[in-house]
Amino acid sequence: MTLQKLLLATLTVVALSALAMEANGFTIGLPESVRTEQHKPQLERAFVSIYNDLEEDIEFAYLPINRMMMMMDNHQLDAIAYKLNTQFSRAKDLVKVPEPITQLSLFLECIDELTCNLDKRGRFAVVDDAIYITQLCERENLQCLALNNINLARKALKDGIVDALISQRTPHIEERCLETDGISVHPILNTTINIYHYLAAEHRDLAEPLAEKVRQYKRSLKRPTKHCNDLSNVTVSF
Repeated sequence: MTLQKLLLATLTVVALSALAMEANGFTIGLPESVRTEQHKPQLERAFVSIYNDLEEDIEFAYLPINRMMMMMDNHQLDAIAYKLNTQFSRAKDLVKVPEPITQLSLFLECIDELTCNLDKRGRFAVVDDAIYITQLCERENLQCLALNNINLARKALKDGIVDALISQRTPHIEERCLETDGISVHPILNTTINIYHYLAAEHRDLAEPLAEKVRQYKRSLKRPTKHCNDLSNVTVSF
């Protein structure tokens, strides 16, 4: 990274932190990579709906994961959208909303079926703040190329820089169809986990009301009307 890019990244983080600290509303932190993803509006609408009648002014701060947790510790954020149970387990004063916000599952995206497997000799693109995936890379000793967002990761796949892409999906977010890009999507067996929403300690009184709101929201969701042909019935595993 050049000095100019490093300075720009630093100034961006500082500016986002300042915005979060100065916000008058209830600020929820989300991973920085979500900012460029197609489902960003879906996520924002979901949280606005869940917090309806509990908090009036919901604002969102898109931040690097480590910075987000630091700001939670320093009482500069009111909540974080989601995190893994094992992620930042020593973070201070986090209150878990007891109802899972969603489930997360891993998938292998491929163009060439011959390399559509989790062979340790393969090269895999991942998004660098998708912690569940990067933990899997470390645990399974995979050769993973971490990129800033899913668009760059898919470009690396289409350009042949990697053999496959490891991505994550949730049943509560509608994904765009990838068949026009020649990409097939294969579920990775035994990777589904629950994901929870976390509050700053001063908002612990919201935990139980939010749990009920999350249940109501998930019940209200309709099945996707879009039918994609990219999701394969062929699963992959280690």
